[in-house]
Amino acid sequence: MAHTFGSKEWEKDFVKQLKPEVMLNRGDDLPFGYYNPEDEGNTRWHCGRDAQGAICSVFTHKIGTETQKNVEFIDMNRALFIRDELKKAKWQPIQPPQLEFKFKDAKNQDRPLSRKQKRILARKVKTLMKKNPFENEQTTKKEDNEKES
Repeated sequence: MAHTFGSKEWEKDFVKQLKPEVMLNRGDDLPFGYYNPEDEGNTRWHCGRDAQGAICSVFTHKIGTETQKNVEFIDMNRALFIRDELKKAKWQPIQPPQLEFKFKDAKNQDRPLSRKQKRILARKVKTLMKKNPFENEQTTKKEDNEKES
């Protein structure tokens, strides 16, 4: 049974079927995240777009309770170069925590989403993303940055 978009029933079904997408390290697409395993992950590099669409590179190093940061704005070619050099130096990609959504069944036990529920959610998210005004805005800024370099 289909629910009206925005109704409480639709929201309940939607929340039950959420599946987060990992955004880090997807080929040549930003954002990137790597860490140095030789110092137990205390040195990290993150690279992604800021609120204005500029590419921001951040190296962080933790020493005890203090964190040192080196921030610079770069172009996409430089970001790819840094990523490739870090890979050559045996840096590892940062793995975000895996999230799993569960729901309570009739016996009040946590159950993972079924395959059917996951497919329904994927279709709903895909249709919602087509209407996402921020997606078109970021694409435009990305194209502008590539034209500048």
